[in-house]
Amino acid sequence: MKSTAITALFLSLFFPLASAADAGEYLQFSPRSSEERAYQLYTHGIISAEGRAGRQTLEQEARMMLRYRVLERTPHLRLNLQPEYLSMDVGRTGFSSAAEAEGRIGDLQSLLSGGFEVEMDTATGDVLDFRLGNDAAWRRLTESDSAAEMLLQQLRNQMTQPGQPGLGVRVPLRERAELTVPGAEGTPDLRLRVERVTQDEVHLALRGGDDEARMAGFMVLEREGGWLRRLGAVVDVPFEASGVRGTLRQRVAMAPADWRGALPMASSLYGEDQQFRPMSWFPEEAQAASKRATRDEVFPSAVGEFLFEGHGIPARLDAETYAIELRLGHRLREPLALGRLRFAEVELRDADGDVVDIAVHVGRPWEFRPWDHAHVRSTALVLPLQWGVESELARVAEIRALAHYQPSTLREVEIALDPDRSVRTDDGDAWVTATPLAQDGVFEFRFGGNADHRILWAFAPELGARGRLVSDPDAELPDWLEPEDMQFLGRMRNDGAMPALQVQLDEVPERLRFYAYEVADAPVWTQPVRFLTPRRRHADLDLPPMAQLGLRPEEHRADARPDDGSPVAVATAELQPSGEAQHRLELTLSDVQAALCTLSVENGAQLQGTPLEWQPEREDASRRFLRPQHLPVAERWRLRTADGVRSHFYDLEVVTRLQCAGEGRWREADYALGGRPWLIDLPALLGEAPDPAMPARDLLGRYRFLDETGEALSLQPAEAYAMPSLDEASLGDYLLQGRYLRIAGVPARVEALEAAGEAVDRRWTTRFPPLP
Repeated sequence: MKSTAITALFLSLFFPLASAADAGEYLQFSPRSSEERAYQLYTHGIISAEGRAGRQTLEQEARMMLRYRVLERTPHLRLNLQPEYLSMDVGRTGFSSAAEAEGRIGDLQSLLSGGFEVEMDTATGDVLDFRLGNDAAWRRLTESDSAAEMLLQQLRNQMTQPGQPGLGVRVPLRERAELTVPGAEGTPDLRLRVERVTQDEVHLALRGGDDEARMAGFMVLEREGGWLRRLGAVVDVPFEASGVRGTLRQRVAMAPADWRGALPMASSLYGEDQQFRPMSWFPEEAQAASKRATRDEVFPSAVGEFLFEGHGIPARLDAETYAIELRLGHRLREPLALGRLRFAEVELRDADGDVVDIAVHVGRPWEFRPWDHAHVRSTALVLPLQWGVESELARVAEIRALAHYQPSTLREVEIALDPDRSVRTDDGDAWVTATPLAQDGVFEFRFGGNADHRILWAFAPELGARGRLVSDPDAELPDWLEPEDMQFLGRMRNDGAMPALQVQLDEVPERLRFYAYEVADAPVWTQPVRFLTPRRRHADLDLPPMAQLGLRPEEHRADARPDDGSPVAVATAELQPSGEAQHRLELTLSDVQAALCTLSVENGAQLQGTPLEWQPEREDASRRFLRPQHLPVAERWRLRTADGVRSHFYDLEVVTRLQCAGEGRWREADYALGGRPWLIDLPALLGEAPDPAMPARDLLGRYRFLDETGEALSLQPAEAYAMPSLDEASLGDYLLQGRYLRIAGVPARVEALEAAGEAVDRRWTTRFPPLP
């Protein structure tokens, strides 16, 4: 199967269904004169091929914004298809409609920017003509590339062939009705099945192909007018290019530009959905999410940041997408507590404040909490809807918008579990069914709703419901699909909500408690907001930090476990070195103990003339890279030679001494937070000028900066984009104007560590046995 045939197949699926039959019995495409519809399209594919170096894979991705215009209804229907934004990424090469290109790529841009026009006979459903909007660009392109003319002719033949799939097909408005549409140009026959007919929509299941080329998907059409509402499909077909043969598996998602769900151009469709929780959702999390957010929590600052997707440095544009990402921080810890933001009246401005006149599409904001952050963030992608505007985009220094806030509600929904039959519970437009399966304790849960009103698939454990996820099945999908494919199709089919899952319950309770999540229909607040480049925002000391980072990641990590290998500290009186049997010696100190205690070797023990000493065992480089602004709650100290080379010893006696000024106690520091509480004036706090060479971790061992919940906060580096490791950095990496520290959050109070109680002075004698 040729790639152009695949393209034509999906184009034909999208084109509205036309029929001369009675509109009361069959779906009929009947657009209004001058009607326009805007759509977003996303494709993601993996090409797998066998080569000389073995099996290789190549990833391809495309994003598109399309606009359809009805030019004429009689005597024939004429439609204009205008690509307003297009980005493609194949391996390491990319293409964007916003780039300023020359030569063959420039001609291709001119060609696509001119759009396409289709003329149809509504009586028969035949495509009478398919032509380009920019013939001059096409002529220039074909003069330098003979394959281009062949491509257009093949596409024109496919689009105008009588009986073309999706055109002239009579789709009965009767559930479970089936029909087969013949394929064209080597494409497989397409089987359509009417799944559901409602007052507003017609739901179709799409199947096609054989063992060599196959396709599965769903399509939802408006019952009145026949326009597409959303499409999700997966194809698995042979691939051949430059003598290399393989397979292409591609996912295709299409929906209106303002769809309330989230295509990947607005968020991650294939990764973990941040709004769905693990199988047990603890009551305190549900309580936090169900509390109505205040305006100060939603808009702690009216200034966010923007960056060009894929790069943290705004001076560089992403050569593959030229998309702009907006980021706005919130003072909330649960994404579901936020509700929904919508950015409107977006204006791009240059450094002088003048408007950069580029039409844009603003995607639906996505609410999530980065794994190492304490608070939620909203992000939205801004796509330029004009071709060749690279130099204009480079002028953008500020973005202004109105943020409309719609609050959310989280409420409990209980469903009775019956071991003999299926049970359903409704919450307005959202619902959940529980069906017992053949295995004891296994239930299948199916969910209905949409992105703004749905039943969350996490259940409350306080009712005694403990279990594990078995699978997220869909028996109506073919078994050649991967689990990720099924989840993707289920989300598209279910209007963005989780479709189905199977759970093994350890003990089946009489009732199970879920949570219904609903976003309000109308905004309650509107806030003017600005977005600056990260460097410019970072330089403005009057602005609070964009994100809050806890000093100890374990305090707000959802995946924190006491058995993850991290050292665990004990009370000072219980400290005891260990590891003698393994010919080594180690001791774990808490952060407070490390600040108040010293470890030393008392008897002058040496190894081949090199003295022994106690050294802290820092986190390995990979952990420091993943969380450079965090410090562990405890650290392991190990006996080593002074050069750090040897840590195992034989036939040697070592006397270790532990001296502590006392037990640690935190008290409120003699320091007043000012009007900019995120800026700490170190001379006022320390009583002396700060030493830039001082290890930053030493200062954070003596003082801590707590937010309103009592969580200790980390520091922000002095330079934008800098990522010093707090475990190794000096105070100079964080000093501003020689005196200020900027806290990674908004502290509510500052505490100082002091020694309390009696001092501790202990010794241990360790005799390492000789080599066996």
